[in-house]
Formats: sequence, C-alpha cells, structure tokens
Amino acid sequence: MLGALVTEGFQLTDDPQKAEVVIVNTCGFIEEAKQESINTILEHGHLKNQGLVAS
Repeated sequence: MLGALVTEGFQLTDDPQKAEVVIVNTCGFIEEAKQESINTILEHGHLKNQGLVAS
C-alpha cells in the first residue's frame, strides 16, 4: 500500500500533525490487533478534535 501511495505522488509521514490523511492498517481476525486499531483511531480522533491535526 505504501509503495502505491508513493508512486501516486503522496508524501508519507509518521507525524500525524503533518498528515492530511491517517491510514490504520490492521488485522480484523485477531482480537488484540482489533483493539489496538480501535485505540489508534480514537487517539487520532482526539487529536483532530483538539485541532492538533488537519481537519
């Protein structure tokens, strides 16, 4: 997925405050992975609500 995004001209960052889009890649079959993804989505949603990332 990352290779396709770069090929299409997207610039990657690991800093959510610099990102316009956040992609959370996960496994939906392993409960621990699902919970980790949910936590990550909620964390980034909280940053967005605080105005710390792009809307």
